[in-house]
Amino acid sequence: GARLRAQIAMAFDMGEETLGDFVALILAFLQVASAQPALIKRSQQINSEAIARDEAEDIPVGNAIAIQFALDGYGLAMGIGSTNLTPKQQAAFRETLMGLAQPAPADSRPKRKKRRTS
Repeated sequence: GARLRAQIAMAFDMGEETLGDFVALILAFLQVASAQPALIKRSQQINSEAIARDEAEDIPVGNAIAIQFALDGYGLAMGIGSTNLTPKQQAAFRETLMGLAQPAPADSRPKRKKRRTS
């Protein structure tokens, strides 16, 4: 879950200049994505791999998906200017996502099947 928490931190802790570059990247991606099926397919692959990695690190899969979608939506909202969260609201949102990005307690994880050896 460390990479997932780093992704959350990056989304909230980047400086103004980096945020501007990030927003420009999101908007450029949206502009070309509809005309580039290979780009969409690669994005789907990257997202699937990230969710599988997070699940392998014992992050509940629903949490991993919710975080990914929340960060995507947050980035999009920043890009189009549809959000104006106060610093307190941003901190609360960041903290909620960080809480979701914690591995499940060992006693609540699904039991993994042991592999038989011949």
